[in-house]
This record gives sequence, structure tokens and C-alpha cells, in this order.
Amino acid sequence: MAGSTNIKDYMPISSVHGFIKLLSKTLSLRLTPLLSRVVSDCQHAFLRGRSILDSSMIANGLVHLMSLTRGFCFAEDHASISLLQFADDTLLYLPFDIDQLRNLTRIMQCFELIYGLIINFQKSFLMGININEADLVQADGLIWCKVDSLPIKYLGVSLANRKLSSRVWDHVVECVKSRLALCKGSLLSPAGRMVLIKYVLFSILVYYMSLLSMPTNISLQLEMYMKRFFYGREMFSTRVLCKVS
Repeated sequence: MAGSTNIKDYMPISSVHGFIKLLSKTLSLRLTPLLSRVVSDCQHAFLRGRSILDSSMIANGLVHLMSLTRGFCFAEDHASISLLQFADDTLLYLPFDIDQLRNLTRIMQCFELIYGLIINFQKSFLMGININEADLVQADGLIWCKVDSLPIKYLGVSLANRKLSSRVWDHVVECVKSRLALCKGSLLSPAGRMVLIKYVLFSILVYYMSLLSMPTNISLQLEMYMKRFFYGREMFSTRVLCKVS
């Protein structure tokens, strides 16, 4: 640089905000061993060894158990499970008790006053398991949120208290179909198409298959889309095509 006389006259792009980056890296290394003491056991994010799949499995298991009983706890000397979180996605499990629901509403209002964070009840849903509609409407009068029913989407996976039909896979099929458009495959080599199918699309399916059993017709449909994308043509027959002569 013309006119430079000192090393301070040079500022590489990688050194911009270098002190802030160094500070954040130091804090992350020092705080990592302490996170397990700070983050609640109900939170399944931000900690090593906890994953999004844990939250989905626990949520589905609790819903099925609550469909059979009035509540659930691990043992007689343990409190029942009432809170499950992954980042800011929160599930609250409560027995049908108007007093408990009223107290929970008061706690949330105190939280708003202390921390200044407003809870948007319009984005929250109230659902009942083994609860009649009249009692559900009475409970909704306390918190003024939307009333919904199972099944719902939680962390991208259906949360239900009964066996689901194959239609629950429709959004997965549409997602895979949109990513396997023939126009996209024409821009990739055969090796690139194979990498996209094996390492990108299979990861989407593995997440859903960790909780749900894939029907045979859905498996065949997805396989047809993958074959069509890989060979770059419509598959009108079951004849096996080979890329190696």
C-alpha cells in the first residue's frame, strides 16, 4: 500500500474484528465444560450428546402414554414430566387442572415483567388428550391462545396419539421430488447426482425414519424419483439401466 510506514497501516480482511472473534472463541472454550450446569435438563439443544431426535422421541412417547393414562412420571419419588424444549420450541404437559393452568399463566406474566420478553400466545396452541371440547374451551379462556388437536408438527415430525396414515409422508415426498427435478440433474454429472442422492437426500429420510415406519408404497415412490433423477429421464419401465458398459 502506497505511503504505508507501519504494520498497523495494513488490515487484512481476516483480521477485521479479530479481537471480538478471539474473545468469543475463548469464552466458548471456557464455558463449554460449565454448560451442563447452566442449561436445564429439559433443554435438548446447545449441549454435546443431546440432539433434536431425542426431543421428538420423548414427545411422541409422552403423547402415547398420556393417551392411555391421566399422567406420566418415571417413578413414585419423581415429579411428572411437564416441560420439553429444543431451543425455543417448547412443549408443556399439564394435567387438566384449571388452578394449575391459571398459576402457569401468572408465572408467564411474571416472566414478561422481569425479563421484558413478551410471550406471543397467538403463536401458541392448546391441545387436550382425553379431554372433552367443553373443558378445552374453558381452559382456553384463561390463556387466549389457539385451540388445536393432534396430530401436529413438532420439530418437523408428526406428533400424534394414534397410528398415522401414509399421507403423513406427503410433505417428505414433495420435498424430495422438488430437489430431484430433472432440470437440476441436467446440470450435474452422474457422480454429482449420486452424491446428492446418497449424502443429502438420504439424511432427510433417515431423520423421519428414526421415528416413523415408512410404508412400502412411499419407499417405491421415492425410489422412482431417485432413479429418474440419476438417469436423467422419465422411468416408464422397471428395466434396470446401467451406466457401465
